[in-house]
Amino acid sequence: MEFFLLSPDDNRMTQPIVIDAQPGGEPANPGRHDGKEWLHILEGEIVLTLEEREPVILTTGDTAWFPGQQRHGFRNSSDRIARVLSVTTPPNL
Repeated sequence: MEFFLLSPDDNRMTQPIVIDAQPGGEPANPGRHDGKEWLHILEGEIVLTLEEREPVILTTGDTAWFPGQQRHGFRNSSDRIARVLSVTTPPNL
């Protein structure tokens, strides 16, 4: 997975990141952080996993929003690259 920070100024209220995930790619560990997170699938398909919920398949154009404190992760479930726009508040990288 490659992460591209779109705004390096961490004094802002939000932090936009584009994530490119290769087929089968996923973070090493599920995430958990303060604030909220919003995802928008720019390209491809992912399986979003949220603590205490059934996994959800998101495809190009789909959006998800969830509390950052809820353990979360995703996996590229396709054979093509997946590109995801993630916005967190407050910044956490």
